[in-house]
Amino acid sequence: MLTTTDNIFHLRDGRVLGYAEYGDPTGTPVFFFHGLPGSRRQRHPDDSIAIELGAHIITIDRPGYGFSDFQPGRMLLDWPDDVAQLADSLKIDRFAAIGVSGGGPYLLTSAYKMPERITSATVISGMGPVDRAEGMKGMLPSMRLGLGIAPRVPWGFVHLALDPVAKMVSRNPLGAKKLVPSSAPEADKKAFARPDIQEVDRQDLSEAYRNGAQGAFWEVVLLATPWGFRLEDIHKKIYLWHGEEDTTVPQHMGRYVARTLSDCKSKFYPGEGHTLMYNYWREILTVAIA
Repeated sequence: MLTTTDNIFHLRDGRVLGYAEYGDPTGTPVFFFHGLPGSRRQRHPDDSIAIELGAHIITIDRPGYGFSDFQPGRMLLDWPDDVAQLADSLKIDRFAAIGVSGGGPYLLTSAYKMPERITSATVISGMGPVDRAEGMKGMLPSMRLGLGIAPRVPWGFVHLALDPVAKMVSRNPLGAKKLVPSSAPEADKKAFARPDIQEVDRQDLSEAYRNGAQGAFWEVVLLATPWGFRLEDIHKKIYLWHGEEDTTVPQHMGRYVARTLSDCKSKFYPGEGHTLMYNYWREILTVAIA
């Protein structure tokens, strides 16, 4: 069993990157890209699944989260370089990669920029480009508003508006939890009512806001602006898993991404919401490391 949650790696430009390892240390390497907000502590609560399947899960704090330094002005296309440097340091040549929710764009970026290093690429309940109206259909109004105004909000206002959230989590880490809107599907409400998921959620959010809220805000800006490449230009097969009842990243977004990619195998699940991963982790991970 491997659970090493507080690792630090120094990148060539001097920045620090935090990461955690779970599962089987001798197993197939799988880089897991957390959601938004998120951290290296985001994972499936049952580590025995990864151990049984022989998967070595490596989850990295993206810049501004957890132990990772904030990177002013970074772009989505900068991310694969950080992943490659960490993989090199761990003596991992090729690896599977999984991106969940707001980590989906980072998976797609990695598949675009370094397809030769990725053995399989998986998106779970993942965000896609927001420049197409069809992809935004069914999204919560608050999310549509946030994605619409984020690129135009002055940086000073961000600190004023979001720092209280980070401070609240820092003052009361035991009470940190994601807010589940009343409009959320029943599957999501049931998932976040589970004590094991609540504990992972608490650890995850506490680390996500360790450095304040600037990391989370900058990621919203990145998702709301052009990514620097087209989905059509990804020359790697993408496995896509999505719940049909998802209101955080609606199925319309998932279907748009699946339809636009040049090579995509997608599965959409009736009755499942944004927390699809918790119910299908074994199946997803089995495909990812096959």
